[in-house]
Amino acid sequence: MSSLAAVTVLIALSPVVLLFILSMFTKQWRFLLLSAALVLSTVETIYFIARHDLEKEEVLENLDTVERHLRETYPGEQWVTRRREGVFHNHGPIQVIFMNELDAVYEYRVTDNSVEQSGYSGDKTDWKHKE
Repeated sequence: MSSLAAVTVLIALSPVVLLFILSMFTKQWRFLLLSAALVLSTVETIYFIARHDLEKEEVLENLDTVERHLRETYPGEQWVTRRREGVFHNHGPIQVIFMNELDAVYEYRVTDNSVEQSGYSGDKTDWKHKE
């Protein structure tokens, strides 16, 4: 677990744990505090799941946009698209490897539904798909 994930878990769980501890010391407020802890943990779970799903959806939309751009720009060619795993808030570039240029990796970024080539890497001097 990354340090950012550990901090997020700590921030999300601390109010629930605090409500649970407080409920152990007050008999008359116990049910209310435990109910509040349950509701809070449910809301946090739904929020984190929904946020993760929205991030996945955005990545898939970016992949589709890059694929569409490549089909229009390089008709008849084949390629493989990928993205680095573990990149979420800054979704990072989409990497493209063309089948007729296997020793090069091109990187594309999607901003406001426009696709631009943000970089390329590999040990070569002539780049066939440099935009």
